[in-house]
Amino acid sequence: MNKKPYILSVEDDKDSQKLINILLENDYEVLSAESVSEAKDHLRNQSKLGNSIDMILLDLSLKGDKNGLYLSTVLRRTKQYKDTPIIAVTAHAMSSDRAKCIDAGCTDYMPKPIYGDDLLKMVDKHLK
Repeated sequence: MNKKPYILSVEDDKDSQKLINILLENDYEVLSAESVSEAKDHLRNQSKLGNSIDMILLDLSLKGDKNGLYLSTVLRRTKQYKDTPIIAVTAHAMSSDRAKCIDAGCTDYMPKPIYGDDLLKMVDKHLK
């Protein structure tokens, strides 16, 4: 049996997190984090287990004092995650927000609200 790809969803809104999990759980292993520190813990733990994170879905506003743009910038500086698709999934929907996400190293950008078909197409675009 083939292993499902791992997706780390970094999202502090519980409803958005549930929606992402429901939409992706059949085809992907979804890990959830609410903050930059929790996301880093997941990345470290999965690495220790020999699992790679194949994609990161990243909200900009997170719990704690660090945001999603900070995490994207940090990950792009690491060898292990410099090429991992990072998709900004955020309510920050101005064109300048999209530019900030791309400048911080995000691969793509998806404004909220999250629509199932759009999310699945975005994930498939970068993982298949």
